[in-house]
Amino acid sequence: ITGTDASGEEVTISTDDKELSALVYKTMADPYVGKLTLFRVFSGTIRSDSTCYNVRTGKDERIGQLFLIKGKDQIPVSKIGPGDLGAVAKLQETTTNDTLSSKEKKVAIRPIEFPKPNMTLAIQPKAKGDEDKIGSGLARLAEEDPTFTVEKRTDTGENLVSGMGDLH
Repeated sequence: ITGTDASGEEVTISTDDKELSALVYKTMADPYVGKLTLFRVFSGTIRSDSTCYNVRTGKDERIGQLFLIKGKDQIPVSKIGPGDLGAVAKLQETTTNDTLSSKEKKVAIRPIEFPKPNMTLAIQPKAKGDEDKIGSGLARLAEEDPTFTVEKRTDTGENLVSGMGDLH
């Protein structure tokens, strides 16, 4: 797979590389563990209780316990190698489409191009006091799904949600 190094040059990431390169393809909220980050390792190995570098933010992320996801089960593992999919809980700065790498390599993998929302609807709460509840729920949905957006129109005062039609 191709990526971009710190100077903007295109580089090839091979599974034979020893330095870590992993792409976060999904972020979701788990009721038991909190924020769960799912990723694919393209090169190197990611280990439990280690540190990775987030290329987008330029900050280090502490990696706790790693998991393999099998249906609804989370199987704890000590390391995840090239080509494997894994998950880690409670990353602070990392979101969907971020690249986790070693601090020495700092290669960004080309992000996934998600489709633009094709349907927009205005929503309003049933009761006046429910604005905060709706706002926090919609923000969580937008964080988990890049094809779902929420917008507050200042000219009309409406909350607009956009998504992929019947899917959302």
